[in-house]
Amino acid sequence: MHDEAPFPEQQRRIFAYFDGAKRRFGDPLLILRRIKANLEGQDLDALQQQMDHENPDVKLRALGKVLPAFYAAFEVPPLDPDTGEGVPEEQMLALAGRFFSWLDDLKKATGAPPSSSPPTGGAAPTAVAPATTATTSAST
Repeated sequence: MHDEAPFPEQQRRIFAYFDGAKRRFGDPLLILRRIKANLEGQDLDALQQQMDHENPDVKLRALGKVLPAFYAAFEVPPLDPDTGEGVPEEQMLALAGRFFSWLDDLKKATGAPPSSSPPTGGAAPTAVAPATTATTSAST
């Protein structure tokens, strides 16, 4: 008879984000696995460097590879031009950036293994919507 959860609430590491319609919660390891799986063997760090490249063609090719992986990993729909529903690409890049920053902060706090660096994607906004701020479930 165990009435306690396996981990106290403050030890649960759950990433919270807004998917364009509602607040969602994701297992960070599952999100990372999905990103890597959807990149089909391409190196995320190398693609992130290409996203900052001064040549617009290089930047656009990298974005074309990274964005679908991010949408799939977070199970977030891209913007539908007919309905206006979904998440625009700049907001998707901002969400992914917050996720990687959150992972880095978590790593520093817990000594967890390193993760990829956050994507910069050029002109991604620093604040998109308050609901997309990443938090652990303990602070929500």
